[in-house]
Amino acid sequence: MWTLRLMTAALSLSILTGCTTDPENVDGEAGPAGAPSATATASASAAASSSTTPSATASAAVSPSAANSTTPSAAPSTSGRTSEIRKTDWANVTLANLDYLGLGDVRFRDGRGSSGANNCTMLPGGARPAYAEFLTEEPASSPVTEDALILIECGSDGLDQALIPVKLGFDQKTRETMGFIQADPPPGPGSRMTFTSYTVEKGVIVTTVRKADGGRETRRYRFGGGKTWERL
Repeated sequence: MWTLRLMTAALSLSILTGCTTDPENVDGEAGPAGAPSATATASASAAASSSTTPSATASAAVSPSAANSTTPSAAPSTSGRTSEIRKTDWANVTLANLDYLGLGDVRFRDGRGSSGANNCTMLPGGARPAYAEFLTEEPASSPVTEDALILIECGSDGLDQALIPVKLGFDQKTRETMGFIQADPPPGPGSRMTFTSYTVEKGVIVTTVRKADGGRETRRYRFGGGKTWERL
């Protein structure tokens, strides 16, 4: 009888243990709080890939609600890999041969640069660079690379804006400016024109501006050779 009781107790313990086994410990890298799971992220990426098509248009918008970061866009280039100019740290870049306001070479640190009495801000108001192949490479035998279009705000009073086309120098390191597209001169204190968005479409810069009187207007500019830009 005593032996039978021991066997019965042992069988009951075995069954109970099988039902309450600890869950398997699966190692993995922890993500930030609130981050979607890897499965959800992969599913969203796959859905986005199947529902969208690549675009040859590069664009950037200037929005007061955007984060005031000068980090370049992480979007891939049209060649499927990150182009050299997309790796630019725009907050800490040196722009070479900047004709705008006769600034020359301007070195930016933490998004600020200066030349003489002129102080400049790189990508103000949450602006982002636009990337596309829209500048003629010289010589013709040089490799075709992406170019950038950025917005800066300069002047002794900080009221002047300009779009600056930028390309890689022949050394593939220098960020060389190619002319500029300047906002209309301010008609008076506290009144100025600003660029609210800009894009590159088939080699043409298309920008939306908010004029000093509050009206909005779309403008187009074509490269005119040298460092000149012609309004269409």
